Amino acid sequence: MESMSFLYKLRVEGVLDEGLISPLEPVQTNDETTALIEAFGEVTKKFPPKELDKLGVVPEEGLDMMRKAGFFGMTIPKKYGGAGLTFRSYLALVEQVAAKDIALALVSLAHLSIGLEGIILFGTEEQKERYLRPAASGEMIFAYALTEPDTGSDAQHITTSVTLAEDGSHYILNGRKTYITNGNYAGGYTVFAKVDGGKEGEMVALIVERGWEGVEVGADLEKMGIKASSTTPIKFDGVKVPVENILGKPGDGFKIAMTILNYGRLAVASAGVGLMKRSVEDMRARASKRIQFGVPIIDFELIKEKIAKARVHAFAADTMVWATAEQLDRDPTANAAMETSHCKLYSTTKTWETLYDAQQVAGGSGYLATAPYERRLRDWRVATIFEGTTEIHSIYPALFAARAVSREIPKGKWEAVKYLIFHAFRYPREGRWPRQPALKRALLTAKTLGRRFRFGFNFALMRYGKKLPMKEIYLRKLAWLSLGEFAIRTALIRVGENPTREEVDLISYLREDAVSATSCLSADKREKLLSRLGR
Repeated sequence: MESMSFLYKLRVEGVLDEGLISPLEPVQTNDETTALIEAFGEVTKKFPPKELDKLGVVPEEGLDMMRKAGFFGMTIPKKYGGAGLTFRSYLALVEQVAAKDIALALVSLAHLSIGLEGIILFGTEEQKERYLRPAASGEMIFAYALTEPDTGSDAQHITTSVTLAEDGSHYILNGRKTYITNGNYAGGYTVFAKVDGGKEGEMVALIVERGWEGVEVGADLEKMGIKASSTTPIKFDGVKVPVENILGKPGDGFKIAMTILNYGRLAVASAGVGLMKRSVEDMRARASKRIQFGVPIIDFELIKEKIAKARVHAFAADTMVWATAEQLDRDPTANAAMETSHCKLYSTTKTWETLYDAQQVAGGSGYLATAPYERRLRDWRVATIFEGTTEIHSIYPALFAARAVSREIPKGKWEAVKYLIFHAFRYPREGRWPRQPALKRALLTAKTLGRRFRFGFNFALMRYGKKLPMKEIYLRKLAWLSLGEFAIRTALIRVGENPTREEVDLISYLREDAVSATSCLSADKREKLLSRLGR
């Protein structure tokens, strides 16, 4: 049975178990991770981001440099030729390399975070021996194939299908996938397909090799950004996939796909943290040197505000990623969907704001293609789309909790109402409070956000019932209530009993940010206005 995460226990069971996300201690770099970061720097010197952006591809020499440095085996266990990094150590490295060039980094990140993760988590020993060794060396790069031309976030309704051959020796795979990252770099794919004739949503996960008959990889798609990353369509026409290449059991495909995406979301979130931290450095450097009206523009409040926001957002995103990765390091298949959704939503939206602000601080020079700002914006834009769009993650956590709670609600109408009313006001007590007044206020705010979520969530189940998935404005407000509480709680655990003045300031700003993000026009009023203005 899968273990439950911190937010699952808090939202669904009403249990506050901070032990699941503490302690949050910094990841210590070692000689191995330092060497990997330095090696990535050498690749970017040989193939600068601006040059790769123009080429639209990573040359084979660049891929070879990454292979020799060990970039394709970072999270693969040592017994299969990899470095065996913990997930948190890997994400700390992702943060560093993404800040240098996310398009180049994405080749190994997509390979490890989503392309291979299914084999690492669910593969048999035979599958691991066969595929992890060439994957670790970079001989066989992997990709994740779920999205289809007509199916994105609604993954349970993919049309790519498999049929078991009459002799039971193989599956016959037919269908199309699109927007597949690493499509033309890859030699292997984790492919998801529905079971032909099976129940609705019944899926399988298969390991498919590019060289097999019937696998047709299209040309790279032209994109706004991350141009050096290969993004392609793939066609499967009567591909014979040995039954030995199924991951898990028939019918496990959807669960496997969603579990893998937990890892992909956190990798994207960590990349955002790296870009935000880099943007803080750039803004400080530019604003300190740029003189207007006789003073450096860093002395102006509106510039200070941009730097402060970026620092707070990087701190909060980093902390939420730490906490979630800690859970996955303890239990790789933990049900951390709400946490990874929050991390992805927060980091991608705040990174986009930060990159915009960094370009703004740079002034006219920031608009030039010779500066890195416009390329970073173009490259990051996709982060708000893939691994689940911003819109999906704005409604997903409450819907996830609703599905879990619905299994516990009594069947009778009045029994259900009484159950929901009781749980609307049920909230766990704190074990202890911080000593500092500012941090006490932060924890009180976290509790208030949590109570508002719990009341609003149970109220929505009573009021909307099965119509809840269509109440997106309301669901989005619930998501930011939940996210705000999670951000503050993880930040308080991170700073511990003796925070620095800077940490207190960061959490105080985060508290104000969380309050303002949830103090908006009521969902009902907004829905009425949208019905008149949103068409």
